[in-house]
Amino acid sequence: MYVPGEKNIVGESTRSGRTTLQNAQLVEGSPEKAQADKQARSLTLMEMKKWLYKFEHEPLTRAYHVQEEALQKRIWAIDSEDTLKRMLISHGFQPFIPKVEKTGEGRSV
Repeated sequence: MYVPGEKNIVGESTRSGRTTLQNAQLVEGSPEKAQADKQARSLTLMEMKKWLYKFEHEPLTRAYHVQEEALQKRIWAIDSEDTLKRMLISHGFQPFIPKVEKTGEGRSV
């Protein structure tokens, strides 16, 4: 780009046949190349982050499934209604206990 009062490097050719701007771009890199390099690095980093997440997440998932399976076994092993009610109450939940009222006609309501 030409700037008045500054050295115009766009059209000045050198002994190699390249302009000063072309030489500068070879040494410093063009803005387009820098942008492409940045995008390539970003894609590479994203792919590496995905793999790292996968490696770190798998043990957590495995441990979760083991704990979930143990919890299910423990809960399904409860065979007493009293034990189940006591455990629900200990967690602050009042179990629904249907109340059956008898009428004088012999029907339950």
